[in-house]
Amino acid sequence: MFAPSLIGNNNAYFANLMEASAWFDGVADYQELSFGSNEESARFLLSFWLRRTELGVVGTIAGTNEAGNQEIIRFDADDKLRVQLNNQAHISSGTFTDTGWHHFVVSVEQGGSPDVSVYYDGAAIAWGTDASLSGNPSWFNSTNNLRIGRDGGSNYGAFYMAQYLALPQVSIQNGDFAISDFGTGGLDDLSGLAWTPKSDAAMAALADAAGGNAFCLTGGIGDGTDASANGNDFTATSMSHAANGSDDTPPKAFAVMDLNNKAASITLTNGLRKVACSSTGNAVSDITIAGTGAYMFETLYTAGGTGGAGCVIGACLASQSPSVRVGNTAGDYVALSMSGSLYDSTTIADTFSAPASGSVITVTYDTSTGAFEWFDDGVSLGTYTKGAWAGQDILFLVGDRATTGDALDATVNFGDTPFSHPQSGFNTLQGV
Repeated sequence: MFAPSLIGNNNAYFANLMEASAWFDGVADYQELSFGSNEESARFLLSFWLRRTELGVVGTIAGTNEAGNQEIIRFDADDKLRVQLNNQAHISSGTFTDTGWHHFVVSVEQGGSPDVSVYYDGAAIAWGTDASLSGNPSWFNSTNNLRIGRDGGSNYGAFYMAQYLALPQVSIQNGDFAISDFGTGGLDDLSGLAWTPKSDAAMAALADAAGGNAFCLTGGIGDGTDASANGNDFTATSMSHAANGSDDTPPKAFAVMDLNNKAASITLTNGLRKVACSSTGNAVSDITIAGTGAYMFETLYTAGGTGGAGCVIGACLASQSPSVRVGNTAGDYVALSMSGSLYDSTTIADTFSAPASGSVITVTYDTSTGAFEWFDDGVSLGTYTKGAWAGQDILFLVGDRATTGDALDATVNFGDTPFSHPQSGFNTLQGV
C-alpha cells in the first residue's frame, strides 16, 4: 500500500500524477531562457496548467524580453486573457476569475483559421479582439529570450504553474495535434472532472520527439529545469525549486485529500496524500460520497506530540463549512482518535483500543445505515452507527480535533493503489 513509488510521487505509478508546480509571487519571481539557434515561430504550440493567485491586476504568464511587450501572454487588469504576437492583440471576450487549476493550450498558425486559438480546459475560447496575425512572432529564436512570470518590462505574474510544454513548428490548426493530446475530455468517471491532465512523462515525450528548442517543465519547474532531453533549461530569478516548488498540482483522475478544504494548520504533501498538523484542523477527501454504496479508505498513521489523543480519522457531513468540520466545540463528524476515543462530534460515544503508531488504520462506511468500522492492521477495533447520516453526503476526514500538543502524520490511500487490508463489500473512492 505505501510503497516508495507512492510516497515519492512516481509518475509511472500514477498515470496522471504531476510531480510539482512552481509558485510565482507576482513581485520578483521569473524565469528566462536564451536559445542558441533559431526556429520558425509562425507556427507553434504551448500547453500549461495555471492557478491564479491574484485577480484584477496585469498578470504576465509568458512572453519574450522584448521592450514594448510585442510577444506576451497575460491577464489584463480586467481579467481578460491577452495573447499579443508580433504586437498584434488577441483579447478574450470573457474573463478568467476562477482561482482553481485550469489548463491552457495556445496554438499559433499564421494564416490559419483562426491564426491564434486558445483552449481553456479543452474548449476553444472566444475572442473579443482578434487581430489578424501578420509577420512572424519571435518566440523560438536567439534574438530574444523567453520568459515565464515577467514581460519585457516590469509586469510580473502571481500564479502557480505546472507542466509547461512548448513545441515549435507545430499547431492544432495544421493538424499536427488535437486538443485531446494534452488532456482528457468528457466527464471523468473517477473524479467528476470535465478535463483531466496527461502525465508529466507523456508531455515530456512530446518535447523529446520535437527536439530543438522544444521544452517541458515538470518536476523541476521551480528552478526551470527542462524535463525533456533537449536541455532547454530556464534560469530562475528570485526563485528556486526548494522555495517555489509545490505539491499543489492540478486535479488527478482519482481521489486525494482536498487542499482547498483544509485548515491553515494542516499541510498536505506527497501528491496531496500525506496530512500533517499540530493544532486543530482537518483535511477531507476531494470526492464526496453521495449517499449510496459502501466505501473504505486506509491511512498509515504515525503518532506525535502528546500521543495522538486529539488526532482523528473518520468522516464528516459534506454540507458543513470547512472551518467547523472538526474541532472542540463545533462540527458534525464521526472519528476515532488515536488514543481510542470514538467521537460523535464533541461527545465521546465509545472507547476502543488505541491504535499503535505505525499502524495502517482502515475505515469502512455503509451509506445506507450510517455504520462505521475501524481496523488496526486488519483487526477490528469496533463499530459505530450514525443513523442520522444514512443516505446523506459525507466526506472522509483526517484531522486534529484539539490543540493539545498532538501532532498528526498520516498518509492516505483512497484506493488508487491496492489496500493493505481490503474489506469485503466495500469499494474505493475511485468509482464514486
